[in-house]
Amino acid sequence: MENPGKQNYLESVFQHAPAAMAVFDKEMKYIEANLSWYQLFNLKDNIIGKSHYEVFPTIPENWKIYHQRALKGETLEQEEDFHLLINGEKVWMNWKICPWYTDEKKIGGIVILIKDITEKKLIENVRQEGERTFKAIFDQVGIGIIQTTPMGDFITVNERFTEMIGYTLEELKTMNFADITYPDDVNKSLLERDKMLKQNSHQAEFEKRYVRKDGSIFWARLTTSLLTDEQGNPNYFLTTIQDITRRKETEEALLESEQKFKIIFDQTAMGMAQVDLDGRIMTANETFCHILGYSLQELQQMKFTEFTHPDDVEKDLTFLKKLVSGEIPTYSMEKRYIKKNGDITWAFLTVSLFRNPDNSPKYFISAIHDINNRKESDEQIKKSRLDLKKRVEERTAYLSLLQTISSEANKSDNIFEAMKLSLYEICKLTKWQVGHFYMVDKSHRDKVPRSDLWCLEEEELYRPFVEKSEQIQVHDISIINRVVKSGKPFWSNDIFYDKRLVRSEVGLQVGIKSGMAFPVLVKDEVAGVLEFFSKINIHPSPALMELMSQIGIQLGRLLERQKAKEEIEQTQSRLQAVIDNLPARVYLKDRDKKYLLVNKVFKEFFNMQNVDLRGKTTADCFPLESIEPWLRGDDDVINKGKVISYDVIYGKNQKGRQRTFHLTKFPVMNSRGEIYAFGGISIEITDIKETEERIRALLHSEHKARTEAEKAILARDEFISIASHELKSPITALKMKVQLILRQLNKETNPALNQFKTSMCKLEHDTDRLVTLINRLLDITRIQTGHFELHREEVVVNELISNIAENLALQIEATDSKLEIKMKDKIKAHWDKSRIEQVMTNLITNAIKFGEKRPITVILESTDHHARIIVKDQGKGIAPEFKDKIFNRYERANVSEGIQGLGLGLYIVKQILESHGGSIRVDSEVGKGSTFIVELPLDEHHHLPKKRPDQRPGQELH
Repeated sequence: MENPGKQNYLESVFQHAPAAMAVFDKEMKYIEANLSWYQLFNLKDNIIGKSHYEVFPTIPENWKIYHQRALKGETLEQEEDFHLLINGEKVWMNWKICPWYTDEKKIGGIVILIKDITEKKLIENVRQEGERTFKAIFDQVGIGIIQTTPMGDFITVNERFTEMIGYTLEELKTMNFADITYPDDVNKSLLERDKMLKQNSHQAEFEKRYVRKDGSIFWARLTTSLLTDEQGNPNYFLTTIQDITRRKETEEALLESEQKFKIIFDQTAMGMAQVDLDGRIMTANETFCHILGYSLQELQQMKFTEFTHPDDVEKDLTFLKKLVSGEIPTYSMEKRYIKKNGDITWAFLTVSLFRNPDNSPKYFISAIHDINNRKESDEQIKKSRLDLKKRVEERTAYLSLLQTISSEANKSDNIFEAMKLSLYEICKLTKWQVGHFYMVDKSHRDKVPRSDLWCLEEEELYRPFVEKSEQIQVHDISIINRVVKSGKPFWSNDIFYDKRLVRSEVGLQVGIKSGMAFPVLVKDEVAGVLEFFSKINIHPSPALMELMSQIGIQLGRLLERQKAKEEIEQTQSRLQAVIDNLPARVYLKDRDKKYLLVNKVFKEFFNMQNVDLRGKTTADCFPLESIEPWLRGDDDVINKGKVISYDVIYGKNQKGRQRTFHLTKFPVMNSRGEIYAFGGISIEITDIKETEERIRALLHSEHKARTEAEKAILARDEFISIASHELKSPITALKMKVQLILRQLNKETNPALNQFKTSMCKLEHDTDRLVTLINRLLDITRIQTGHFELHREEVVVNELISNIAENLALQIEATDSKLEIKMKDKIKAHWDKSRIEQVMTNLITNAIKFGEKRPITVILESTDHHARIIVKDQGKGIAPEFKDKIFNRYERANVSEGIQGLGLGLYIVKQILESHGGSIRVDSEVGKGSTFIVELPLDEHHHLPKKRPDQRPGQELH
């Protein structure tokens, strides 16, 4: 026998399956259909046993074919199809038809499964339509829309957002969302962003504050969507922004009422129970169990009549019968329950009937509320309602007052009229008898601010109080001084209990008991104070204090606007004074080409000193034929926003020459980037033009002279090159002959040949010097022609310096000088060995020549990827005027010393070092010697940074 529990379970699963399901026999008569089937096709009557074609007489022929194919054993399915209901509604679905089999493995009929995909289809259609209209919505929607990168940088925004925030699209593209977010809300925004990125959440909603370009703040509700690419990686954020500032203000005004309502709602206890048609408890919540004192398990063994008071059972059952028959949709009654401990409790019962899809009764839902203390509760609720009503009326009045004052403040240009209205309206609403406004004067901090703005219920009664108020000094203890110094509001229900207050005595005499004072703030600074007084004790009201704070802000904005207006007027006055004193002719015109502004020079130039040009066109003031050159390009400036400049020839000067003026025209745009005016500035350049002509003539003469000099230098260099090459061969032969003769003489012992040997040694020295000069001339030629090449090899720098010192030992000894070499670590480099030898030889021989027989020091040290070689002597040094010249061609610092030379050595040294990527500099002081500092990279891949033009010799780069 089949398990009844399992059968009930399968029946429940079938009935509550989300897909519509129906089972048919071979004659297409319904064997079973679940609730979703009834709901999908809006079926009211029982269809079990009826033919499918009777239920759906207009079914299309193709469906009948599907049914027959399935009855033959075929399984059919369709991902997307639609069906027209009897009422004409189109239902989109995906369906599957398959046969079912008997225990004998024979087809017993078919099963049809249908899933309603109408909503999915509509969503897809909406999505496609949405994509087509997104652009139009983005640009035209009445709320702000922004597109940002995952890091918050702006990609684009719609026009509405630029209006809300005050920045242009171009400005926003250079900014991050955090730049315009109120500082206290930045972290919240970053957390929301990071949460979406980390959890790959596609949408978030939250509220925050923005800071406009003008510094004002507004509240907004953001709905942010994270759009990803096909791989699911974050692509960009699309955010809609709705200004909810007004709603926030309303929410704050109603916050207290809402909190009270929430407390009442949270504390309301309601017992709920599900009851079957026989009156047996199916389930109940904890409150229901608590009210009756039974556990859930105990209640599930009982009928509701068992714990209902006998006198209330019949009434309850009568209502139930009407509910089941459909006479009433629900009922409520007060009834008595018998608790488990025997106590009787009153409750308010509400019962509803839950029906099956075929409208047959299924079970009851009962809700009970303990009303034993109803009278007491009713009184509390009544009191709460009255209190809530009072607070709502008070809030409404406050909001109305704030709106009135805000409206007046926004449209008024007169601060005193707005303050007068504020005093009157506040006194009228609060029924306070005295109101007064103080204006703070920042330029006179030593004085107490005063104004004549008072609102007095009885002027004669309060006159002494007004007179005393006008006598307050800075050092006096007063309410006004407290608020000005603290910037915070003040309220006391017994204001003159403090006898130190300067107005306490007269205040008590006229009957004042309560007082309050509020600052009018402009950018967190007190610009004014509103104070009010009453004849009765009034305790501080948070709502009124909040209202007064808002009023203070609104009036502060009015003060700020008036100050800005005064500053604009002053700026305009200063601007007019500035342009009037400019030597140029300046004008400004509107789009209709009417003058808005001209300066004094402009009027004097056109002899219009006594004419008011404002509002007039050029044609109204000048003959067009004479002024036409000045009007060229006006339309391009106005319509295309171009800045144009050109020269105008107009009139003649006292010498009878034509006068030339340079005219520049430019557009003037408003904050939205719209051109609303254009201006022009012209300066006379007659003298400049004449000077330019003279300069051109001089430049032509200079160019001609420079060309001739360059030809002469080229001829000289060619001569030096040719002469050097032609002299090198015979000099080399001469040197060889001299060396041969010296070798022969060294073998002779005849004393008579000693003088001849000395002469030959001098000849050999002079020959070597001549070879050196010729080589330097050849190096100069190679440098000038770009044929100066390096042959790099590995060089042990320590050994190179030691070898040079050894080669120069005799020359050093001959001058009675000493050479000290300081080297630490062994340093290897990739240099042209012969060229570096040439550098070091030159520097050491110079030290020998000019060192005045004093010690010479050579220091080798290494830095990061570089070698530093220092050659230091203690000679006479180099005069400051020669220090920058000695590395030039044919320049010498000591031409009067009798030492011969062409002035090429240090020039060639510098070229060799720079070709290695190195450098040389000199530190020298007259009378103390010179220090030459060479810096070279150890390999060809590292180069020294170039010196700054203003860097002193020896000063390191950092």
